[in-house]
Amino acid sequence: MKEHRHARARERKSHLAPDAEKLVSSALGLANSGSRLEDRFWEAQLSARVDRLLESGHVQSVYDALDRLNQTDGEAYGVLIEAVEESAETVSVEVDGERWDALLVAAPLVVWTRFRIPSGPIPFDLAQTLSAHWQAHALAGAARFRLVPYLYSIDQLPRDFGELRRLARRLAQAAVSGQCRGST
Repeated sequence: MKEHRHARARERKSHLAPDAEKLVSSALGLANSGSRLEDRFWEAQLSARVDRLLESGHVQSVYDALDRLNQTDGEAYGVLIEAVEESAETVSVEVDGERWDALLVAAPLVVWTRFRIPSGPIPFDLAQTLSAHWQAHALAGAARFRLVPYLYSIDQLPRDFGELRRLARRLAQAAVSGQCRGST
């Protein structure tokens, strides 16, 4: 009798919450898709589910689905992690009745030093120069760009996809409204 209960407890733990199951199903559907039309269907399903979970703060279902797929299907795991990263880094915001699509870009700087790695505000003139170079050399001509004039250390960055999405949304709203002058 005792073994039976233990087996049932393990069985219960292996079940996923409905949201996580739907993510797994959509990721598997996209990974096994056989046409571009089917790809678009599964991409839309997956994107809508991930967006909803990250926006609502229910990130645990995302992590549970990733864990499950990491153990069972590497290709579907790749599909899901790509969708989650894309959702965390891109947002749509509306300012003054106009819709804007925003992409959070983190540009890592690799620095070798014997001293403390710098973090904190970037001087205004240097931030202006960096912004001009990004606009001239890395972005499409019609793209709008805002640089957060702040160097973040690795321990200051969000560790959670939901937190990253909230940061992307705050920065996007500030950039579109022209308020992106300091760290946010």
